[in-house]
Amino acid sequence: MKWQIFGNSDAGGLSWDENLIQLSGASVFQTHSWSKYKKNMGWDSLKLAAKDSNGSTKAMIQVLYQRRIGSLVLAWAPGGMAGDLELCDHDLRERICKTLGSHKTYLRVGFLHTSHGEKMRTLIAKGWSPSSHRMNAKI
Repeated sequence: MKWQIFGNSDAGGLSWDENLIQLSGASVFQTHSWSKYKKNMGWDSLKLAAKDSNGSTKAMIQVLYQRRIGSLVLAWAPGGMAGDLELCDHDLRERICKTLGSHKTYLRVGFLHTSHGEKMRTLIAKGWSPSSHRMNAKI
């Protein structure tokens, strides 16, 4: 299964949302509308979908990102990934970095579901590493 880029146009966004709601773990923070809202705050978005040989969508991730000094990219996937987490492997991380044209990417993934611990264990088994820093909103 290969991760493919999903278009960011409004038409692509509608298709994105239609596919997203079919997957387990989908959240409002993964929708096209959320990416449009965050664009007004300086975030760009990259949408990726893993499809099987029949064209069925098996997993999706929306990565919001900002370019920083040099080739550093700060990336954030609020709401985490939707669908089969077993597909979130080295190929996905490589595809994100290559697409963003970055040699150094800090990607933060946040899950909003009660199975957070189970999802973390799955991602760690796939080569992801947990952050040593906790994120807090201090408003």
